[in-house]
Amino acid sequence: MPGPRTQRLPHAVRRSSVHVPVGERYARPTPRGFPTEASIVAGAATVVGGCLAITWVFPPHATTSRLIMLALVVGGLAAVVRNGTAAVVTAGLAFPFYLGFLLDREGELHWHGEADVLRLTVLVAASLVGTAVGRSLARGRSGGARSSLLYRAAEPDELTEVDRESESHV
Repeated sequence: MPGPRTQRLPHAVRRSSVHVPVGERYARPTPRGFPTEASIVAGAATVVGGCLAITWVFPPHATTSRLIMLALVVGGLAAVVRNGTAAVVTAGLAFPFYLGFLLDREGELHWHGEADVLRLTVLVAASLVGTAVGRSLARGRSGGARSSLLYRAAEPDELTEVDRESESHV
């Protein structure tokens, strides 16, 4: 049986990005960002890697610097994936990692009162700002809703057999 059937995009438009299988769908960026599931997985990996790098760069007593760097990591990921839901989930994942590994030691979580509310607010705000910046940049590159980096017009000889079959049924 051949690979999964692709949906025909209007006006013979094809995506020119890398396709990563996620279940029966492909994780392809759209003008609104990457799919939520793939973005959350990328966010979790980015948080873990970011925390590792931050512990190597900043000394244990530099907790504010560590929070700022983690917020930049979360905001940077949010700008890349451009998916608000996944960005906020990533900020939510980053918060216990910050508490357990960057603020306290050995993964122990302790509540620090109002300071923790402020820390969570910083991470969520960074994720939302990053999402807005990423969407703004994607719109700015294309001059509209579709990014020229993500879409290109397909030539008639590039249409696959599945595309030709769906054209004959229309």
